[in-house]
Amino acid sequence: MPKRPAQRDIHDLADRRSARYLRVSRADAEDRRKDTFDAERSTSTQRRIYEQWAERSGVRTADEYADPDISASRFADEKERPEFNRMVADVKAGKLDVLWFWTLSRQQRKLRVFAELRDLCRDMGVIWVIRDRVYDPADTQDMLQLGIQSMFDEKFSEDLSKAVFDGKESAAMQGRPAGRIQYGYKRIYDPHTKAFIRDEPDVWDGNGRPVEDSPAAVVREIFDRIHGGEPVNRIRKDLDERQIPTKYGSRWWNSSILQIAQNPVYAGLRVYHGKILDGVQAQAEPLVDLGIFWDVQDILTDPKRKTTRPGTGKHLLSSIATCGQCGSKLVHRNQWRGSERSKNGDLYVCWHRACVAIYEPLLDRFAAERVIRWLSNPETAREITRRGDSPAARAARTDRIKEEAKISEWRKLAEHGDIDAVDFAAFKKGALARIADAKRRETESSVPAIVTRFLGGQAQAGWDAADITIRRQLVQAVAEVRVHSVGRDAGARAEGPVNPVYRVAWRWKLDGAGDWIPPLSWEDAKAARAAVRAELHQRRDYASKERTDMITDLLRTAPELADREIARRAGCVDRHAIRRIRRELEGCGDIPTIRRNGRARYNRDLGPLPELPGGIAKDKRGKISEALREPGASHVRVARLFGVSTSTVGTVCAETNAGCPHGRRSTT
Repeated sequence: MPKRPAQRDIHDLADRRSARYLRVSRADAEDRRKDTFDAERSTSTQRRIYEQWAERSGVRTADEYADPDISASRFADEKERPEFNRMVADVKAGKLDVLWFWTLSRQQRKLRVFAELRDLCRDMGVIWVIRDRVYDPADTQDMLQLGIQSMFDEKFSEDLSKAVFDGKESAAMQGRPAGRIQYGYKRIYDPHTKAFIRDEPDVWDGNGRPVEDSPAAVVREIFDRIHGGEPVNRIRKDLDERQIPTKYGSRWWNSSILQIAQNPVYAGLRVYHGKILDGVQAQAEPLVDLGIFWDVQDILTDPKRKTTRPGTGKHLLSSIATCGQCGSKLVHRNQWRGSERSKNGDLYVCWHRACVAIYEPLLDRFAAERVIRWLSNPETAREITRRGDSPAARAARTDRIKEEAKISEWRKLAEHGDIDAVDFAAFKKGALARIADAKRRETESSVPAIVTRFLGGQAQAGWDAADITIRRQLVQAVAEVRVHSVGRDAGARAEGPVNPVYRVAWRWKLDGAGDWIPPLSWEDAKAARAAVRAELHQRRDYASKERTDMITDLLRTAPELADREIARRAGCVDRHAIRRIRRELEGCGDIPTIRRNGRARYNRDLGPLPELPGGIAKDKRGKISEALREPGASHVRVARLFGVSTSTVGTVCAETNAGCPHGRRSTT
């Protein structure tokens, strides 16, 4: 590092490389609107004063460094001064001989920065000029004077910060707005003094109603739609399709809608340092009802809202119903369309181990009917209306919000080192316990907003008009569904799938007791079905003694007769009784065992049959035999022609050896 010259004349600056540093803080920029503003504090004025001095001194301007609207106090440490840093780098590189400042406070407002720049310029032989006076960093007397001035500047910054802090706190306690104007409001200023008067909704029609698609109407629409259960993503798409711009004229984002929906200003609340001030009403007119605002916060902060993937919204109970065996959620699974079971629809299957599966249409229909019936019940409507948004629920919600705000405030203090990490951890542990207790009290004494839309006689109509997303939210808000297995032998093809009443356990979340409603016993149902089936078999196989004797005589005389013919001759007896008697006779050996398809062939092998009891006349038999020999004849056509059964035609065919080449095949 080069050393400064042993002797130098600080009053002769001709042809020295000079640079000017210009800075105006944000507080100064705000003061420009006042009549008492000193015009010399602007950077353009500082530049003009420097140029006049440079012309008198004969220096060469090497560079300019300007940091407009950037504070130099310790309260703006997070904001870098890029031009100041570039100036320091050029001093270290030996590019400058003289630094010019309008005042010492433009250079810095921190004693530490003053000392660091003083040491650097002393080592590099750089001279300071403050307006018109020259200071040598190597001269202790000069630096003593500037050091004292720097301490006063730092104190002034501290006092100003305290005054601003007190002013902002006082404005907050009065409910006055702070910072940038919020979307949905417009700011009114005095036309003469330009002083702030108030914020008012943008835009109303004068009758208390918002103009369609105005910022105020959009804010209310966002709250109403979220309160009604609509997803934020759908609201964003709708606003973009309607070409409604944001505050900055750009497209909408989900984060933009969430910022509006979570801003307490729209409910007439005043926030200060991230905390809602108790008992302070904002001066601006609220755009939404306070109860709707808190309901929206409950919807947006619900942990279940963040654990459900968007794809699960296509099916009513996907990721809502759970497995009765392992407790895992049920997910949708497509059925192979070519399978026999695909006619019953797709499935809900246990996601973890496929413990249970149930047909989707069956479970959806069962759940919808049960929810609609419960919501339509007048007792349910009275109970939910009675609970409503009770004072206990509001108090619990307020306690929860306060504790969450306290955690956020303590976290900021811990990050800045104002409190110890151990103290923050201890406070956070207690605060989380209080938040959990407040949530429990709030859940026990409040009703989800979406439920109130479907109460009473409007339950069925509301369900039919709602889309799948709203239906899912409603089911998730009022009930828990658990599906159990009934075994692989259940649901035979002849009987169809098992009714969900034997498989689904149900629990109403808004019920005071909150007990599970178990499914009906499948074992009892199977026993009842077996008893009914046995009774049906008994009725089906019953025949009186007289008809039993008649069927026995017919079978012993002509065992090859078809059951249909025997039933006709015995007087339209149920053929199940004929089959039972035939099996009994075959088991005793009274008649030969002849299967249905081989009885006609068996008759032809035995030759002519004896006259049958109750048979047809011989002349009619001859005509049937002749008709069978006609081309294109068949048993069915001949039976229709002569008014007899096809079994009778088959008997005649076997007796007369008509040799019908068509058998039982029907020709048209």
